[in-house]
Amino acid sequence: MRPRTSPPVLSRLLVGLYPRAWRARYGDELAALLEEAPPSPGVVADVVRGALAARATPLSLPGGPDMTGHSRVQALASLLAVALVLPSLAFLSAATVRLMQPREYQPARAAWVIFDFFGALPRELAAVVLLAAPALALVLGLAVAWRRLADDPESRTDLAALGAAARRMSRHPALVAAILAALASAAVLIFAADHLIAG
Repeated sequence: MRPRTSPPVLSRLLVGLYPRAWRARYGDELAALLEEAPPSPGVVADVVRGALAARATPLSLPGGPDMTGHSRVQALASLLAVALVLPSLAFLSAATVRLMQPREYQPARAAWVIFDFFGALPRELAAVVLLAAPALALVLGLAVAWRRLADDPESRTDLAALGAAARRMSRHPALVAAILAALASAAVLIFAADHLIAG
């Protein structure tokens, strides 16, 4: 008696977890293996783990450029950009909360501490943290995005789809206004409820 085969839908879903370049090279083989093996949780877990590893480490195809080194540099540059801009975001968030809520209530108490910390920094260091670091983060972020888009046709396709969706939304200003009104109303109600609870 032959082992029960996995449904083709499950096979397609699992193969679809892998990047496009990987699927083009190995997708048919993996699909054939999945259709022969029972769809056990262990098999599914192995396939998902392999898909995550394949997405974390770009496939180097014969005759094609090896993008692994570039991807590591881009990942490190992206992390550095985030680390550079975080202090400024913390300062701006603290300043905003400090303006909106009295000092004796949380989270304003923490916001005042953060704001006072930045206020106590020497002027030159504050300029580096609040101006130079975000400027460097902007340059790094744009450089990584530019390089990534140049190297990755899938990302360019995704960005084009996002742009097309934004253009379609711009043709429906009433829908955009309704969504913005709903989000703004929710924010105001949460803020009002917080103040009522705080007394």
